[in-house]
Amino acid sequence: MRAPLSPLQFVRRAVGVYGDRVAVVDGPGRFTYAEFKDRCGRLALALRELGLGRGDRVAILSPNTWRALEVYTAAPLAGCVLVPLNTRLREADYEYILRHSGTRLLLVDPGFGEVAHALADRIDGVQVVELTDGGSEALLDQVPSAAAARIWHEVDDLDEASAITLNYTSGTTANPKGVILTHRNTALNVLNLVVHGRLRLDDVYLHVLPMFHVNGWGAVWAVSAAGARHVCLAKVDPPEVFRLIDQEGVTVAFSAPTVLVMLLNDPAARGWRPRQELRWYVGGAPPPAALIARAEDELGIEVVHVYGLTETGPWLTVCEWRREWDALPLEERAARKARQGVGQLLCGEVAVVREDLSPWHGTGGRWGRSWCADPPSWTATTGIRRPPRRRSPAGGFTPGTWRWCTRTATSRSSIGRRTSSSAAARTSPRWRWRRCCTAIPRSWRPRWWAPRTPSGVRCRRRTWC
Repeated sequence: MRAPLSPLQFVRRAVGVYGDRVAVVDGPGRFTYAEFKDRCGRLALALRELGLGRGDRVAILSPNTWRALEVYTAAPLAGCVLVPLNTRLREADYEYILRHSGTRLLLVDPGFGEVAHALADRIDGVQVVELTDGGSEALLDQVPSAAAARIWHEVDDLDEASAITLNYTSGTTANPKGVILTHRNTALNVLNLVVHGRLRLDDVYLHVLPMFHVNGWGAVWAVSAAGARHVCLAKVDPPEVFRLIDQEGVTVAFSAPTVLVMLLNDPAARGWRPRQELRWYVGGAPPPAALIARAEDELGIEVVHVYGLTETGPWLTVCEWRREWDALPLEERAARKARQGVGQLLCGEVAVVREDLSPWHGTGGRWGRSWCADPPSWTATTGIRRPPRRRSPAGGFTPGTWRWCTRTATSRSSIGRRTSSSAAARTSPRWRWRRCCTAIPRSWRPRWWAPRTPSGVRCRRRTWC
């Protein structure tokens, strides 16, 4: 018997087992897991009463707040597909994403209310609800708690292969691309986070990383799965970060390396150290060894380097630390932590290969590619939502087993030490996403890649193979 998987199952367990524990902290507001369960259930039913059904798109434009965190559970619980919007995009980008995704409802923080209503005036069929007392809270008040409790029993009836979120890239070099993540591969990514993030019941997680970044790298569900505590942070302000770490006893956080630079360069960092052990997972860009050394030396935190893509759910590799390396000098420890590490538990086979996909053994100064052979329904995405003029016969979704590569700069002493950004890798003419029939055996070739033929000519066929 094959049991369907969804991160909502992990959340349902947490709200049932840890009902009396504090689940979410946002400023003066504190909510237990029992309250979190009730609010998410009522919001899910409220979405249905607005006419939303299975597969309908619900977009959210909000910083890291407690109301936004609830949406990441409530929208999938209602059977909808959540579309998180990057709060740093232009209004034209929002319009493109809303049209391209077919969004029917836009849940918006009041700080983006003016932009949201302007978009709704230009796009037919988009309804706007602000995440305020008079907006979303008014909808919740119309739903009884008894009905909200029953909706959690529907989690086991969800199709694990259906989409749970539609995450769009930043669109720095072209229109944003939509990556489809399913209930199953997000559930497996949550398990990766619990294992490799070493999440446990007494952890306190600070939402430094924006939730719109691949669902906070999955932390919106993984922290709940462990029964840990969410601490919301709407804006990265170093003094506020230090205050929350001390006040709430924060033990784990995720961020890009630039956030560590902000913290280190702020005057509030002088003489500051956390009172408890603090694990800081860094990804999204390769952190230099010098930055890792400085953060561990001056801030007294443990830096862990992770790597992934939106298309992989997102975590793919982790620099897995060994206790015997603790005795190494700080500079050498930092150099080892700057490596992108090894494939995570549920990410299939990960390797570094040459252009012809043969094994790469680490010749200094040469380029290799990180390669992942991800079995169907593991952590890699099942498809990409393409622009209308490039849609596949399946209606815009590219199905199939993912075998993908990313160009990776390496050195003799550090395999996979630096990697070009995923956005650049996807939009570069040489590495753009596409499928192609090639002479490379099917078991090895990435379906989107067009390598050179034996005669040296790059294959240009656009067949679905």
